[in-house]
Amino acid sequence: MRFFLLLLAAITVVTSKKRFQGLPNRPGLQGLINKIVGPDKVRATCDVIFMPQKASFSDAKAACKALRIAGQNTDLVTLDAKVKNAQLMLLHDAAYPLNNVDESGDTKASWSGLERVNNKGIKYKAKKMQKKKQVKKAYKVSDWEWISNGQSPNDFAEWFDTKKNAQPNNEYMKSNKAGKKLGCKTNGGCFQDAVVVDQNAGKWDDAFEFEQHPYACDYKGKYILSPELKKWDSAKKSCEKAGLVLATVRNADDVRELKEAFEFFLGPVTSEDKWDASNWLWVGGTDEANEGVWRWTDGSLVDWDLPWIPKHGNDNKDRKGEGQHALSMNRDGKFDDSYGDWSKKTRGFACECA
Repeated sequence: MRFFLLLLAAITVVTSKKRFQGLPNRPGLQGLINKIVGPDKVRATCDVIFMPQKASFSDAKAACKALRIAGQNTDLVTLDAKVKNAQLMLLHDAAYPLNNVDESGDTKASWSGLERVNNKGIKYKAKKMQKKKQVKKAYKVSDWEWISNGQSPNDFAEWFDTKKNAQPNNEYMKSNKAGKKLGCKTNGGCFQDAVVVDQNAGKWDDAFEFEQHPYACDYKGKYILSPELKKWDSAKKSCEKAGLVLATVRNADDVRELKEAFEFFLGPVTSEDKWDASNWLWVGGTDEANEGVWRWTDGSLVDWDLPWIPKHGNDNKDRKGEGQHALSMNRDGKFDDSYGDWSKKTRGFACECA
């Protein structure tokens, strides 16, 4: 697997247009994701969370299972549609650019939640399985299931299917000295019972579970955060370009989820100044049309008692004809009316999956 990934790195990169074919609002979504800088940062679309840390298949599976988003546990990602497969590539590119040099090849593929559950431990002859027709003959879709739902990839699959690289080719590795050096320490040898997604082509390949790769989990939350500092109106437009909306926060559960997302996606507190931009996010409320009557960007009323920040929240200050018409929330889940696009104030922002 690793040698194959190194070979792929030398192949001409497929054009972005073809790689992300069918992915709606790609430029806007890409713009949001790419503003999260750093190889250790977690990135997400409305369906997929990409974890850049390398892990074995079992460790990646456990990490996703332990992750709670919006009060729900999740699993390694289920790629049951072409759009979701493309989202994974988009996130992978942001964490590890295609021109990123990785001699091991580990970061050129990521774990998915597809695993072999039937007919495990069959030792196929390596030479025989180099032939595409033999791979197709040996492949049974019912042998493979998604961790999240126990379903086989009947309706959508992206296995490599070229003459020289048909997958899954069911490689076997002995746990001898050479095998142990590569990572195979299981008595009786190792089989390719897990599936990775190639970053460049978005194609699937069976892999040994001991391999170390970044991984992706299913995302069950509804907020996508950006650390990019913008005025309120500019933040609203950025969300819309990505096919999202500037976030609505309709109850205490939404406040709790957004607070958790703040910490999870943008990291812990970096400034003790409570008014520092890193401690605030724009959300989608405004009272520009009618002072004191707050509405979300879809025109619906803010119909619950927002937990305003003491002494400052909803004080409707006016400065040289500029009112505080933009709604923001801090890391503690407290709200403030702010000078949005009507001044120089800039903040990160929260988009919501529409």
